[in-house]
Amino acid sequence: MWKSLLENIQGIVLMVGLGFLALEDIKTHKIRSMSIIVFALVGAILSFLNGNWFDWRLILGFIPGIIVLFLGLLTKETIGYGDGLVVLALGCYLNIFEIIGLSMLALTLAGLAAVFLIVVYHKGKKELLPFVPFLFVAHLIVVLL
Repeated sequence: MWKSLLENIQGIVLMVGLGFLALEDIKTHKIRSMSIIVFALVGAILSFLNGNWFDWRLILGFIPGIIVLFLGLLTKETIGYGDGLVVLALGCYLNIFEIIGLSMLALTLAGLAAVFLIVVYHKGKKELLPFVPFLFVAHLIVVLL
């Protein structure tokens, strides 16, 4: 019973936390480090209490975030470090397969939004889009389906 309750709490915290980070990303095009740290710490504590912390899939969940941070370095932060840190923090909540699926859906949504902005609003190809809101919407889609 407690494990089920903790899993539900963790799911709610993940949704609310991603929503908060998405709003911050939309408003400022930056995400404060402290917001990401709190998000990750709460996820780590809840994962530990759930007994999931030592699951190899959860531990491997940090790899996508490390890859995104490395891509941010290679692209001179066209992919922001904040985005990489949020994907890294997702490793405290989700396993590697869930993060990869969520990231793929978020990238698809971001690509569709970019095409829409280019075609309808004649935005330039260099227009930057905040990525965390797409992670939030992707997670919302996964939860609702």
